[in-house]
Amino acid sequence: MNKLGNFSEVNLFLVADFETSFYNISEPQDKTFLLLIRGTHSIKDTLTAATGAVVPFHHTVVHEGGVSDVILGYAHCGMVAAARWIAKLATPVLLKAFQNHPDYKLQIVGHSLGGGTAALLTYVLREQKELSSTTCLTFAPGACMTWELADSGNEFITSVINGADLVPAFSAASVDDLIDIRVQVFKIGDDGGSEY
Repeated sequence: MNKLGNFSEVNLFLVADFETSFYNISEPQDKTFLLLIRGTHSIKDTLTAATGAVVPFHHTVVHEGGVSDVILGYAHCGMVAAARWIAKLATPVLLKAFQNHPDYKLQIVGHSLGGGTAALLTYVLREQKELSSTTCLTFAPGACMTWELADSGNEFITSVINGADLVPAFSAASVDDLIDIRVQVFKIGDDGGSEY
C-alpha cells in the first residue's frame, strides 16, 4: 500500500476536484478528521478571490443546551459561496464518518483563499450539533469577514500570518480606506498644508 506520510490511501479520500478543491483525511493516531482546503490554484480560484463583494453572514452559536447566541456580520461573497458548497458536499461524508468514529474530532485546515473559506466553513459546520466542536487552522487566510464574526471565532479558529503578509490584510474595505487616506492627503496638499 502506498503511504502518504502517516496516512495510507485507505484513510485518504478525495471529496471533490473542482470548484475550491478540498480533501478529507482521517488520522487514527490523533483521532482526528482533517478537512484540507487548498489556496488559490486556478483562474477560477482567482475570480472567486477577486469577488470582493460582501454578503450578510450570520453565525449561530450552538452549545450542548442549544442555541446560545447569534453573531451578525458580513463576509466575502466568493468565500461564503465556496464554504457553503463544501459544506453541502462534505457534511454527509463527515456525519457518516462520525457515526463510525464518534470519539474523533474535526479540524479544518486552509491556506490563502482556502484559509478564508476554511474559517467560514467552520462557522457553517459548527451550527450543526454533531459538528459543533469543529476547529480550524488557517495559514495566511484571505480577509473574509467583519470584526464581530472574526472575534466570535477566537476559541476555535487559529490564523497564522507571516508578518505584514498582504493577503490577510487586503479586502474591499482596506482598499476603500486607502483611497480615503489618499484623498485626505491630497486635500491637505491643496490647502497649502503638508502632503505627508
